[in-house]
Amino acid sequence: IENIRAKDELSFFSGSLLKKNYPFIWDNSAGNKTFGEAFAYSTQKNLRVFMFYIVNNIMVILIILLLTIAVYVILRKFRTKIKASDNLHTKFGKSVFVTGTLTVTIFLSLCVLQFILPRPPLVFSGILWLFTGVLLLILLGKRKERKLFKTWLWILLLYIIIFNSNLMLVVTVFERWVLLILSAVSVYSLLRIKKDTADFTADKKWLKNIVNICIAVFALSVLTNVFGYFNLTKLILITSVLTIYLSLLFYAAYTYFNEGLLILTEFSEINSGDGFTKSMENLKRSFPKTAKLLLITGVVILISRNFYLYDYFAEGLSIFLEAKRTLGDFTIQIENILLFIVITAVSALISKFISLYSELKSSGLFSGKDERGGIGNWLLLIRIAVFSTGLLIAFVSSGFPMDKLTIIIGSLGVGIGLGLQSIVGNLFSGVLLAFEKPVKIGDQIE
Repeated sequence: IENIRAKDELSFFSGSLLKKNYPFIWDNSAGNKTFGEAFAYSTQKNLRVFMFYIVNNIMVILIILLLTIAVYVILRKFRTKIKASDNLHTKFGKSVFVTGTLTVTIFLSLCVLQFILPRPPLVFSGILWLFTGVLLLILLGKRKERKLFKTWLWILLLYIIIFNSNLMLVVTVFERWVLLILSAVSVYSLLRIKKDTADFTADKKWLKNIVNICIAVFALSVLTNVFGYFNLTKLILITSVLTIYLSLLFYAAYTYFNEGLLILTEFSEINSGDGFTKSMENLKRSFPKTAKLLLITGVVILISRNFYLYDYFAEGLSIFLEAKRTLGDFTIQIENILLFIVITAVSALISKFISLYSELKSSGLFSGKDERGGIGNWLLLIRIAVFSTGLLIAFVSSGFPMDKLTIIIGSLGVGIGLGLQSIVGNLFSGVLLAFEKPVKIGDQIE
């Protein structure tokens, strides 16, 4: 596949995009293969790539499956609690978290967890996005939003045609005519969508601009296809359709995450203490900005890594990060510094999730009863252990000399012993209380 694509590479630096690669669309004298031959050849090659990727990444795929099952178990408990509370059921009885728990679990898991997959080939990621798009169609159907359902159905069909065209390793006249008709129909459909959603986009100038750009892009692809600039045609169509498709997928995921957070905030106000309610309110305030940034970054990464341009920049970035630099007596790599920061941040995040899990458990979300003891008493010890282990792994992974780390820890030990006696004493007192469990939250102490 690499050899075939190298002959006709979609690269901004090779200049092939602006060259006329094929005759006019009505000229059949080029002697191209039939569509059947090209389809059989491309299917065989892509199927081998698909199976090769699955076999070599089976552990990562299983981890994604297990995490999805874990999220589903939690959301089922969530649904039970909503149904059991009259107040929550009145407000959120028609939520997708109640009507389509399994579907929304798989949808959200695939949107988020696909980023841990190591650079999947187009055939694998394309099928994954197709499955995710079908799940969104089911979710929209459950909500009975006919206009949104019909619009997304059209975009899904558009994506299926473009995806299959992108898998074709040999250009055929039939494919060119299909893409020409598709581009023309897309221009017409977008004009209709623009007219039908005029009220919805009245105060959303950015949305109207996006629709106008899409119309111009599809109209341009008609001209480039007719005149034989087929590389440019494919690049225009693939990029534009993927941008529309993935942006809407991730926007839907963002909407559902917001909805789940709203339900969880309501639940915390009814069933939990002030600590959990404050945590939920803080998360609710910080989530939109962070999620939008991650949304845009995720779409850009997913789209760009399907083009050779991504490899060009990724290779340069890799060389920059892996280059060894001398700082005094130390030899450092930016890659190791970033690795240290990432591992430390992940361990801190896991520690936060353990705290959130404890508060959810104490609120009775999982067991159906108030559990004031249990994991809450061990929470401090567990969080210290998780963060300390993460910090140690970060030091080891970043290549920091462990003998120097031992000296630093020894020096800190002396400093802590002299200057922070009362703080350390209180810390270990708390740890001993967590072990012995002489009291629990809710007890009255005289």
